[in-house]
Amino acid sequence: TDEALAFHQAVYTTAQQIPFGKVTSYGHIAKLIDKPLNPRQVGQLLKYLQEYSEDSTQDVSEFTQRFNHLTVPWWRVISSQGKISSRGPTPRRNTNQDVLGEERQARKLRLEGVEVSESSYQVDLGEYGWFP
Repeated sequence: TDEALAFHQAVYTTAQQIPFGKVTSYGHIAKLIDKPLNPRQVGQLLKYLQEYSEDSTQDVSEFTQRFNHLTVPWWRVISSQGKISSRGPTPRRNTNQDVLGEERQARKLRLEGVEVSESSYQVDLGEYGWFP
């Protein structure tokens, strides 16, 4: 529906505004787009963000070209308690091993200079939080 498409666009566009090296919460994104009761839906949209590769042979929509796991920094969105949410195992390419989704997200944040605790996947929101 048009309403669902508008919600998707609002979530993804807002997530794209999060600066490098900063994080925000699902709930804060929901507030920024005037949907304060929908933080779980924000999380679901980011969890199932479309995979995309520019050298892919498959036809992809203009929407997917604009909003995908490469263009929307999903890894910068965490819980309001400053914790990376569990995403379950993700298969590693070219191996038979899985990596935990929260470890994948923590690695991406660490590459941006965000300190993430090893055991609890906690981020200091006072230092790294983005809450305009």
